[in-house]
This record gives sequence, C-alpha cells and structure tokens, in this order.
Amino acid sequence: MDPLHSSSWYRVAALRPRFASEARFHRHRYRGEVWWVVRDPASGGVHRLTPAIHGLALALDGSRTVDEAWLASVARFGDDAPTQDEAIAALAALHGAGLLRGDVPADTEALFRRTDEQARKERRGRRNPVAFRVPLVDPDAFLERWKDRIAPLFTRTGAAVWALVVLAGGVAAVKNAPELAGASRSLLEPGSVLAFWLAYPLVKTLHELGHAFAVKHWGGEVREMGILFLVFVPVPYVDASAASVYPEKRRRMVVGGAGIAVELFLASLATFVWLAVEPGTVRHVAYAVMLVGGVSTLFFNGNPLLRFDGYHVLADGIEIPNLGQRSNEYLKILLRRRLLGLRDVPLPDTAPGEPPWLVSYAIAATTYGIGVMLGIALYLATHFFAAGVALACFTLYSRVGRPLVALIGFLSTDPVVGEHRGRVLGGSFGAVA
Repeated sequence: MDPLHSSSWYRVAALRPRFASEARFHRHRYRGEVWWVVRDPASGGVHRLTPAIHGLALALDGSRTVDEAWLASVARFGDDAPTQDEAIAALAALHGAGLLRGDVPADTEALFRRTDEQARKERRGRRNPVAFRVPLVDPDAFLERWKDRIAPLFTRTGAAVWALVVLAGGVAAVKNAPELAGASRSLLEPGSVLAFWLAYPLVKTLHELGHAFAVKHWGGEVREMGILFLVFVPVPYVDASAASVYPEKRRRMVVGGAGIAVELFLASLATFVWLAVEPGTVRHVAYAVMLVGGVSTLFFNGNPLLRFDGYHVLADGIEIPNLGQRSNEYLKILLRRRLLGLRDVPLPDTAPGEPPWLVSYAIAATTYGIGVMLGIALYLATHFFAAGVALACFTLYSRVGRPLVALIGFLSTDPVVGEHRGRVLGGSFGAVA
C-alpha cells in the first residue's frame, strides 16, 4: 500500500465526529511556519497541530465523514496534507484528550486506544521515574484577588526596579566573594542546615507564585498547585500550562522566567541582609536564601542546559518547541548517518535554522548534565563517601552505560541495519576506537 493510505482507514472513514465546542485553537508562528495549538481544558495538556491537521479538525463538524474531511484536506494542502495514518494518530490523540465528540464503534475505539497508548508510552518513557506530583489546592481565586496589586511588577518600571536591585546584589556579592565563599564551609553545621530547610520551601513557593501571577496577568487560569516529589525531595509547583497557548512568545518567556526573576530578586535582598547583620540565625537564613535563589538558580533552574525554567525560556526564545527531545533525536540520527554510514535513515523534519541549534544543544546539555552530576557526586564523596560513589555510578550508568546498551541492541536487531550489519559494526567500533 502506498504511504498516503492506511489499511485501518475503513474503521474511521465513515465516522462523523465533531470537535469540542469548548476547545480553542491558538495560532502560533515558529521560525516563519504556522502551527495551531489547542489545549485540553480538562487535563491542561497542549496539542500542537500542523495547518493541515488543524484544517482536518475544523472540518469535523458532525455532518462530514472523516473520509470527506480528509479528502478535502488533500485537495487543499496537496503534498502537505496528512497521510491516513497521520490522520488516525491525530484523531486518536484528540479523542483521547476528550476533544472529539460523537459515538465511536468498539473496534475504532480499540484502534484509537492502541494508537494513542503507543504515543503515551513513548512520552512516559521520557519522564523521570522518580518525579511525581501531588495536587493540593486550586489557587485561581487567590490569584484573582491579588493580580491587580501584582500587575505593576510586569511593567517596564517594575522590570527596571528588578534589574537595579539584582545588579546591585550581584555587584555586592562579587565584591564580598571571599567572605561569601568562606561562609560555605559551615553549610553542614546544624544552624545552616535548619536555615536551609526554612528558606527552601519559602523561596520555592514564591518562585511558583511568580509563574502563577504571570499567567494571570495575561488572562490565563491556574487551577492546580501542589507538591512535586523530585527524587523524593518535595518541591512546590503550579500548573502554568495555560501559558502554552499564548501566541506571543514574549509572554510565554516571561511566564517561564518569572520564577527565576523572583529567586534572583530574593537572593539580592538576602545579600544586603547578610552583609548588614551580625552572625546568627538571621544571617544563616539570608545565606540560605542566597544559595537557593542565587547559586542554584544560575547553575540549575535558570540554566537552559537543564530542563527547568531556563530551558523553556530558551526554547520559546529560539522558537524550537520540545527542544530537548528533538535535539537528542536529531543528533542520534545524525550520528547513525555519519558514524555508522546509514545514509538511508532520513533526518527528522526541521524548520529553517533549526539543525545547528539542535546539534549544539544536544552536545552541550549532555556534557553539562554529566559534569554537574559528577561534580555533585564528588562533593558528596568528600562528606558521605558511599552516597557520592552511588551517585557517580548512577550517572555513568544513565548517561553512558544505558545509551551504550541501547546502541548495541540497535546494531544487533534493527532492521534498518539489515544486510549492512557487518560494515556498520566495524564502522561503529572503529569510531569508538
């Protein structure tokens, strides 16, 4: 069968579904290309659709069959129209998100479930198995009451005040760097540990409220706030996914960077407090706020090479959605083509100017991630030898061992390698050597 058609098409061709009336499409532009973003109002999930899939979805009004809508899409978009398999995958995702209405026969329901479940499995496989959320409250009413008082912070005047305070705090920290570095020797003392446990939840809660108020400032809703357990460490979070549909990338960047801005502001204020007070509890807390809001923000949360806030700001800024996953996938296929000689493996579709970003980001993020984890392991090993060694082993396994095992499995079983397996194996071992 040719690539345009699908052997499963008969199961969906005669259906007459309609798109959910409560769903809203938002037109985005990435590197000159138009995409349509629709948000699932129930789960908060965001779906990014090509213009052709968007046209297909709009044509599903309950009167047309899926086949009629698809044929209209082919006539309108030509070579850019979705194949029948792509249309089935899109319908499965939209149906699974509750965005399609209408009765679906049992066999078609099973087809949708299998298709959507495969995509969900791939997404679950990319998630961190030791990170899970516990929703606690709906903060939207609280945010609504306070948003007008917070609004001046999102003006140019507010940005200027923030910049002056952060700049002054940074200058003060640099001028007193030796004294600040000397204070780090007492980090494991009981007073410092207690101060850290007091400062951390407060700073992170204000961080999340920064995201939440930024979403509210432009009319979005924030319906969930709770605790994220990351490697079993509790961290506050808010669901700011409503910002994903904002067409203006500047607004998405402000929402993504609002938490970083809050932490840097708090760290700057804490620097002034630390310099002004005598040694004691207040100074311990101020130093803890500086570490949480300053050092950890610059090296972790604000660093675009780790998939935290800085990463999302960068992805929006350079207009490459899903930057991390796409960069890894692009580099993996590029290496297969260059090092293993698998020229028949096609590179993923990219927009103009994306390939250099994808390759550079994948290499830089992988290198930085390994360096950070080994650095933490080395620090732990000097104080808690067993914990440091365990973290180092886990890092080497997850970043080196597991990819190597996956490569061996690919070379041994992938049908693409096929009859060229001997040459490919020789080339791969030659590249390693």
